Amino acid sequence: LGVLDVRSHQYKDISRSHKAAILQAAVSESFQEVATAASDGSIKVWKLPHWEEVHEFLVDDQPQTLVFHPQSHWLAVSFLSGAVRIFDVETQAQFRELQLGRSPVLALRFIGADELQGEQLVICDASGTLAIFDQAFNLLRSFQCPGSSSGKPSLNAEPQRLLWPAGSRSAVLLNLLDGRSVAMISASEGSKVSSSSFSWHGRYAVLGGENKRIHVFEAEGGSHVFSCAWSSSPACDLLLLEAANGEQWQPWMLMVASV
Repeated sequence: LGVLDVRSHQYKDISRSHKAAILQAAVSESFQEVATAASDGSIKVWKLPHWEEVHEFLVDDQPQTLVFHPQSHWLAVSFLSGAVRIFDVETQAQFRELQLGRSPVLALRFIGADELQGEQLVICDASGTLAIFDQAFNLLRSFQCPGSSSGKPSLNAEPQRLLWPAGSRSAVLLNLLDGRSVAMISASEGSKVSSSSFSWHGRYAVLGGENKRIHVFEAEGGSHVFSCAWSSSPACDLLLLEAANGEQWQPWMLMVASV
């Protein structure tokens, strides 16, 4: 586990307490903590800013993705078996388990509905099953995504959207409220899609093509906004940082990881 200083470009190891490869990490802004999950089923929670290890969970399953609850001190973790387990970080106890099927869960996120309904947990697995649970983890609704996923899907809070890589050359924007397909978006010139994500504030969907071009679309309705060239190898991960509502600053920042 380490930290990269973006100002000095220096990397520093913080701890080597995991005995297996770290697969995923999540950050809790509310509790100032970082959770890491390793391939041997160990999950650790670290307290910021000193990176003190404060909690550890050991599970006989391989973690896939993890996310903190925005208000309660809970951690949701999905596993290779298709299970999603909810842990109370304070007591280090599992208090709920959800199971859609036997397919690995690829996307997991808490999304605020309203003051009455509270935070809802959205789960999407590799078979294309999308399920939404209320704040008590009761199933509210479920949908089936079109086709099989050719990559990792992304979930967005506002607007409430799922970006589902349907086939190798396109992705579908789905409305989380009713499962309706909003738009089919694709890379230009028939290029295969190498990566997809939502922007930092969620207003845009971003696709990276194997032809080294990046395409930005409105998350609300799927309208194309702009495209640009990327001079390195095809992108494997993308992050677009756009101005927040009410802010006026240019240029936007686009961070691209390639292999």
